[in-house]
Order: sequence, then structure tokens, then C-alpha cells
Amino acid sequence: MINLNEVNWYQDGVTRDYIERNSYELLYPENMTPRALGDAVTYCETFFNPYAEELMRRAGNLEAFRNETDIRKQFEILNNAAKSFGFRFGG
Repeated sequence: MINLNEVNWYQDGVTRDYIERNSYELLYPENMTPRALGDAVTYCETFFNPYAEELMRRAGNLEAFRNETDIRKQFEILNNAAKSFGFRFGG
């Protein structure tokens, strides 16, 4: 279980509403569907969050992400994880 107050959420009404509506699910990223993880990532200020991490873990590229220092390549790794589940992030 994660602490939702420690996630780097955007500070706006839409995000607060999203967190309120989905708070229980957001506590347990390991139980979320890949699409729900992708949705949660979009409400975070950066892609350094537990939802992106869980998505990459499932896709098998979390270690590559952690070893990469170039932020553009890290985003590419995250996007490759998303693609493996049938969606992608803009950017």
C-alpha cells in the first residue's frame, strides 16, 4: 500500500477529483489494470511515480528505466511499457 500524499500529483481540481473517486484503487498499484496505471500516470507531475514503476515492472523494463540517466530515454522506456499494453503516452 502506498501513501497517496507522497505521490507527485498535479495540484488541481480535476486531479483531486480523480484521486477522490479512485483512492482505494490508487493505494494498491500492484492490483490495478495496465490501463488504470496509465491513467494514474497522467495525473502525476512526472513519470517518477509508483504507477509508472508498476507499469514498467509488468512490462519487464523497470531495471532498464532505473539504469538510464537520460530523461528522454527514460520516457521512451515508459512509453515502450505502455505500448506493450496497447496504449502510449504523448509527449
